[in-house]
Amino acid sequence: MKKKLLLMMIGIISISAACSEDTYNAYKMTIEEVKQSEGYYWFDDVYQEYNPIDSLLPKIQQAFNQDEHKIIIFVAPSCDCGSDYKKFPSLIKIFDEAGISEQNYEIYSVGENYSDYSHPYQDLIHLQRLPSFVILRNASPIYSINDTIVAHGEIPVPLEPYLYEGLK
Repeated sequence: MKKKLLLMMIGIISISAACSEDTYNAYKMTIEEVKQSEGYYWFDDVYQEYNPIDSLLPKIQQAFNQDEHKIIIFVAPSCDCGSDYKKFPSLIKIFDEAGISEQNYEIYSVGENYSDYSHPYQDLIHLQRLPSFVILRNASPIYSINDTIVAHGEIPVPLEPYLYEGLK
């Protein structure tokens, strides 16, 4: 009887431990979904107020190869990441003005505890901060815009030079 009770207790503990490991799936979003989402209420205002560096837009457009490049974006709704949250709508405006179509980037919405979220690129991309922008070339990560900015210690900084550098 004691052995049965012990085995039942071990089973219950094992089940509860397995259930307490919360893993969530990142949600792939379109720009239209972002604009309509309450969690991204700030997106459109920041998008409208951002003015891309015009002199770099043709260079970005020329460096971008739609057959090779894809940009993966990870963001959180109602992001509590200081002024960094503004980078996401700013990057989208740069894409729009440089003629980079939504087919060439993917947006994944994750929570503030982003390490608890699984996503299709988790074998290639390990999130260290939000927002996160990773450039892939032929399905392999080649450049992280945010990590490069942080490594240079230049925050806040325009995204255009880093995007252009990553695409070259």
